[in-house]
Amino acid sequence: MNHTFGYILCCQSPALFLLAIALVIRFFICKGKARFRAVLSLIGSLICIALGVVLYYQGLVREYFAVRSFWHIRVPGWIGLALMAALLIYLSFRAFLRFSARRSEQKEAIRAENARQQEMEKAKADAYEAGRAEAMSTMASATAGEMHAAAEPAAPAETASTDAAPADTASADAAPEQPPAP
Repeated sequence: MNHTFGYILCCQSPALFLLAIALVIRFFICKGKARFRAVLSLIGSLICIALGVVLYYQGLVREYFAVRSFWHIRVPGWIGLALMAALLIYLSFRAFLRFSARRSEQKEAIRAENARQQEMEKAKADAYEAGRAEAMSTMASATAGEMHAAAEPAAPAETASTDAAPADTASADAAPEQPPAP
């Protein structure tokens, strides 16, 4: 076998097909959020498929491999597949970490928002209670003032009528009862 650069390059078709599959999967994942990147992924996958077919064809034309061993993956092809798989695993891990960090930030933002809402509710409740207590004290002092104001003028009248009542009783005792007029 010839281990030239052309041979190694022609054996990379399986790795290109794996990359094309990964890019198609990325297209379906990103098509709702980032349409431009999704379209770039789809175009990249089409280019990888076309390049893989061209490299297989070039390998057949240059007689690096025959049609009967079309599906046989050679050692440089396995190395390319392993490198591509390692790259995809690394990129998937980084995407998972970014997703996890974003989710943690969202949870922290939700917690902060909930804490802020609880503080607002507590402040509203405290203000309500303070206003209610102030209103009650104002109402109680106004009621007490009204009662005190109502009690002061009534007190001299009660005293006068109390003093007058015994005098009336004494004069009634002193005067004989008169029969009613016919």
